[in-house]
Amino acid sequence: MTTIRDAQSSLTAWYGDLAAATGGRTYTSSGCQWVWLPARNRLHLMFPEKPTASSLRPGLAEGVRLGARDVYAWVNASVRPGVLEEFGFQPGPPLMWTHGLLQPTPTDKLADFNISIASSVPGARGADVDELDVANGAWPVRHALALDASGQPVGRGFARRGPSGLVSLHSIAVASDVRRRRVGTALVRRLLNEFGSTDEANGESLNGADAGNSVTMLPIVAAAGPLAQPFLRSLGLQPLGVGRQLKLRIPR
Repeated sequence: MTTIRDAQSSLTAWYGDLAAATGGRTYTSSGCQWVWLPARNRLHLMFPEKPTASSLRPGLAEGVRLGARDVYAWVNASVRPGVLEEFGFQPGPPLMWTHGLLQPTPTDKLADFNISIASSVPGARGADVDELDVANGAWPVRHALALDASGQPVGRGFARRGPSGLVSLHSIAVASDVRRRRVGTALVRRLLNEFGSTDEANGESLNGADAGNSVTMLPIVAAAGPLAQPFLRSLGLQPLGVGRQLKLRIPR
């Protein structure tokens, strides 16, 4: 059974992988865990249980030294407003957790696009290119890309599988002119294929109907704002809980 703590750990691991892949790092300050993402000049504070001024101050100072322009704080709903707001953090959209199993979808109803596992995106620039390195090497992350008939990218997204088998979805995005054509569903299914094509009990490779069934049995978790909820529900995911996200802009 997926818990809020499982979901928080999945998001923390995802940002940790991004940091390692892009030359960033993680560090702690009196019980607060921070993740520095240099590709976007962002610092993330990951689910502090009892943030205090003395625990926040050195972590923020290190972030400023590294060059952070924005600081995001991800907070469990049980942590009440207080010291973070006193430091200047402003509330953002709610952090809405969903979880469950992928709803079976007949393959003939999936999007008529080329969906592949890719380590590059045509036309991508800057941080988007740097972050694709997280889908290479030792990280348990895959990146899927959707191309239209002319070879133009119309969707992309990441998935990460943790040691418990839980698959977390990240940055699933689809071009506005092809939405409601199941591009997002096809992306998620292709990503899950990467993690669900082996019977882990005996190490045997699966194919055909067996492989498709294994995909729908993988537990999934996702964190997103309110606008993404209809899509996540269409996948078969259900509400797990609500957290908070806050943002601090570092003055220059």
